[in-house]
Amino acid sequence: HENRAPLRIDLVLQKMVRDARLGGHKVELDSQPLTAFGKPLALKRALGNLLDNAMFYGESQQQPVQVAIAPGEAGMVSVTVRDHGPGVPEAALARLGQPYTRL
Repeated sequence: HENRAPLRIDLVLQKMVRDARLGGHKVELDSQPLTAFGKPLALKRALGNLLDNAMFYGESQQQPVQVAIAPGEAGMVSVTVRDHGPGVPEAALARLGQPYTRL
């Protein structure tokens, strides 16, 4: 059971992007200081999965993976990860949020 706590999302993503670049990946980060309140380990795992999937399935030689964070509605934080892969087939969209689903 993980307790909820504040987490500087920008610092987490800066480290992830730095590590990805050291690994030879092309990643751009548009970041500003933002704090989210939640389960820190779960948030880090979710952000890492998004970035890993974008680099594995959607990184192209010409276009970097783009990551951006911004203030969201009602005090939330918006995280956008954009890649240049083929995308998710329309028939699989309904399964996208299900745990342990590989598309």
